[in-house]
Amino acid sequence: MNRIVKKDTDSDGVEINIMYVFGLLIRRLWLLMLVGLIVGASCAGITKLVEEPTYTSSMTFIVNNKSEKDLSSSGDNSVSYNDMSASAYMANTFVHLMTGRTMCNAIAAECKTYPKTADEVEEMIAASRKTDSSIIDMTVTAGSPEEAYELAQAVKDTYKDVVQVYSGGSIHLCDMPELPTEPDKSVGITRNAIIGALAGAVICALIIIIRDSARNTVRSQEDIQNKLQLNVIGEVSQVPGGERFYKKSAHGDRELLITDKACGFAFIETYKAMRTKLELLNGRRGYKSFVISSAGANEGKTTVAVNLSLALAQNGYSVLLIDADLRKPSVLKNLGITNISGNGIADVVGRVKNSSDAIKYIEKYKIFVLAGDECIADPTEVLSNAKTGEFIAAAKEKFDYIIIDTPPAGIVADAAICAKYTDSSIFVIREDRFPVPAILEAVSDLTQGGTDLAGCVYNISTDRSRGGYGSYSVSRRRYGYGYGRHYGYGYGKHYGYGYGYGGHAGSRDKKDK
Repeated sequence: MNRIVKKDTDSDGVEINIMYVFGLLIRRLWLLMLVGLIVGASCAGITKLVEEPTYTSSMTFIVNNKSEKDLSSSGDNSVSYNDMSASAYMANTFVHLMTGRTMCNAIAAECKTYPKTADEVEEMIAASRKTDSSIIDMTVTAGSPEEAYELAQAVKDTYKDVVQVYSGGSIHLCDMPELPTEPDKSVGITRNAIIGALAGAVICALIIIIRDSARNTVRSQEDIQNKLQLNVIGEVSQVPGGERFYKKSAHGDRELLITDKACGFAFIETYKAMRTKLELLNGRRGYKSFVISSAGANEGKTTVAVNLSLALAQNGYSVLLIDADLRKPSVLKNLGITNISGNGIADVVGRVKNSSDAIKYIEKYKIFVLAGDECIADPTEVLSNAKTGEFIAAAKEKFDYIIIDTPPAGIVADAAICAKYTDSSIFVIREDRFPVPAILEAVSDLTQGGTDLAGCVYNISTDRSRGGYGSYSVSRRRYGYGYGRHYGYGYGKHYGYGYGYGGHAGSRDKKDK
């Protein structure tokens, strides 16, 4: 018997797979873009509301390497290459003079309508030399057009007095300042929008990664072996078509069966490989009856039960497939059978039907099926009835293999009850579906009666984990994904006591084609 070792997963370090994280973020790219767009737009809007408009008045100066006196005395207007180079070099000196402390004091003294200090003026003026030229651009920025224009006029009126201390060259005003008519284009709005969008996307990415890591789900066979200490008897890869194929199967539009080649070679061969392992268990230990369960709903346990039955039947074995999920029967739906009604094993245990009438042989798949299409109100009472165990024990004598599909072991006790009647159990674990602690608890519930666990089926595996959200709730009451809401209760028939197991349950006289 496989022993279940509960590891303290909380004490283990968090292992991060870079490629998995990259794939996770790619799959959530729409969310990152949406959050970035919202945060960026919010930052831009807030900046626009808070930021006050500014106005700029500009002027242009040109520098000459000759002083005013030299220019007036020589009368030569020719300019050599050396003159241009020297003028460009001198322009750097004039940039410092035009924005220096002396200039700021002179400008402040000229401002009458909008009084300013030298420190305030220094913050409002800027000068720069055009590359490889002797041209200087100077700007004055203020909170109103009139204020900016007054400062620019002050620059025009005072610059000569300030720069005359430098006798090695001269500077002349080319473009006069004008009264600004429009506010400046705000660089802050664009900058803050970009910063906000990037910050929002990064924070969202961190939340996605942290939340995904905290889920602690199974994403590989190694996780099953290392975190759960369980054996893997098969890994069923996702069929071609991905989620769309599974949705069609869930709605009954298409059966997910190994008899359908559209399911893919890997899907079909995996079940054949698992069939071989069940044959080995039969040969070594005499195991011929198996309970199929999982931690929660939508993990594919019924699909596994059905396809294992089909795979065994393909090797010529007589196989009885029992639907013991009396709360939500789905075996018939998975097989695409619509002409069988009733409550399956509940009818046999309650003696509503004779076993030979309740068990149907499906010629198309070469298997025997004991299943119904109706929910019952007291499934636990039916399955725990001693007559259920007697029926399964008698069926072992008639069939080569018995496969029992049960409700999720992590939700109700039905699977554990059925496991007591069988030789072993198989636990289905869907990739990236339920947290490790929830799976360990479900496995413990399934094997608490001493039932052997043959191993796990790692189901619907992909090249990379999806990391989907909303597949698990911390509350145990919500593990069921609608079991409480959708499992119908109510008596469809009056159930009597006792039943008779006919000696011809394994015969093929009663056939359902």
